[in-house]
Amino acid sequence: MLLKIEQVHPFVDIHTHNKPSYSSNSIVIRNLQAGEILSDNGRDFFSAGIHPWQLKQGFLPDLKAQLISMLDHPSIVAIGEAGLDRAIGINLDLQMQVFEMQADLAESLHKPLIIHAVRVYPEIIQLKKRMNPSSIWIIHGFAADIEAARQLLHHGFMFSVGETLFDSRRKISGVLPLIPHENLFFETDQSRYTIETIYQRAAVLLEISVEDLQSTIFANFVRCFK
Repeated sequence: MLLKIEQVHPFVDIHTHNKPSYSSNSIVIRNLQAGEILSDNGRDFFSAGIHPWQLKQGFLPDLKAQLISMLDHPSIVAIGEAGLDRAIGINLDLQMQVFEMQADLAESLHKPLIIHAVRVYPEIIQLKKRMNPSSIWIIHGFAADIEAARQLLHHGFMFSVGETLFDSRRKISGVLPLIPHENLFFETDQSRYTIETIYQRAAVLLEISVEDLQSTIFANFVRCFK
């Protein structure tokens, strides 16, 4: 009798500020802001970007130079988090300038762009339409309603979802099953939840097994993070 041996794919956490636990069954992308120290031990993947919040204190030419100096490192697999944020007191035109610069870097380096977006989905969509990138644009921490999801899907965005899956006040639990699985990632960000727990919650909402979800998200990772 032949035994069917199923391959168990790793959990993928595409965006975290937490220190990874180095589980043998997980892939973690740690987020660094421009100027942070990249302490590579050969096991980590990183994204690097200029967060909109950094524009409150940082001198833009310095931030840009710091970011560019980080991008030659082979462990950098994505640009970001870059983005726009209406909740902070930074001129939106300046934020757009910095965002476009990072989107251009992602395009030239053939890396995904991880996006921080607060009350700016129409602006982000317009930027993508105008720039027409071939690189993958991923909305991190997505927790908006179905109409926002539809608009973003129509323009080719991907979504990374995290701890808001546990918040009954947020709409994402109802929206998640309507997002095609090939457009999904998951993240811990700064959450107290582990990536395994987030997958378990998502699997319940999607009515599939954790193993099937692992397989799908791993395939997305391989396709997007080349």
